[in-house]
Amino acid sequence: MTAEAAYALAKLYYAGRKQGHTLYALSAYRSYSTQKSLYACYVNTRGGAYASKYVARS
Repeated sequence: MTAEAAYALAKLYYAGRKQGHTLYALSAYRSYSTQKSLYACYVNTRGGAYASKYVARS
């Protein structure tokens, strides 16, 4: 994680705490095959333009 991203995450975390929220860090790792299937699913259900805009290609 870059220093800039860490700083932004810390700001988000502490702003949430001030409002009574607790944030938890989770891994966003997906295998290549999972990402490929997810992209294909979005192409089939929402179309290629939507998938290309909102889902990372594998």
